[in-house]
Amino acid sequence: HRDHSFYRIGDILELRPTADAALKPSEVCAAFAARLAQHGTDYLCADGHYREAVAEYLNAEDIAFKIAPAGANGVAEVYQKAKALMREGRVRIPNNPRLIAQLRSVEWRPNAGGTISIILPRRAGDQSHCDLVSAMVLALWESCGRPVPPAPVVTGSPEHYKALEAEYAASAMAAFERRGAVRVSPIVTS
Repeated sequence: HRDHSFYRIGDILELRPTADAALKPSEVCAAFAARLAQHGTDYLCADGHYREAVAEYLNAEDIAFKIAPAGANGVAEVYQKAKALMREGRVRIPNNPRLIAQLRSVEWRPNAGGTISIILPRRAGDQSHCDLVSAMVLALWESCGRPVPPAPVVTGSPEHYKALEAEYAASAMAAFERRGAVRVSPIVTS
């Protein structure tokens, strides 16, 4: 989700195969479509794996399918945008240990010609390939999500006290001006 300046991870749904059963694209698409609908999203952006099947299954769920930028330059651009937004402090992620571990494991290396390669290491235990990170950076690339109001301020938090101070200052200034007082700006010389 996004507000005026922040992107917030609204939900995480990761489906993984078990030792007994592989994932079925039809079931994965149905689960993702249901979750996307809960968030008011009408399309999904993903890489080209299972392109035709995924497009067909999502179409049945009334969800559009958009292919992610491909090739070394396309992938690098996606990750560079996410990195820039994160460095600017504009991304809010949940305290999800799996996502955080995957974010920490992403690496890059320079290529000839000034391009870079993104390296997404596989986890030995479950053979995952930084799927949560890939989903997050694609969402940031798309700048997707419906605009939502900022999260409510928690009573007793620093934000709560700042809001109270601002409210008090505005109220005091309004009372000051109602009494006919004149606001005087200081003169500064340099």
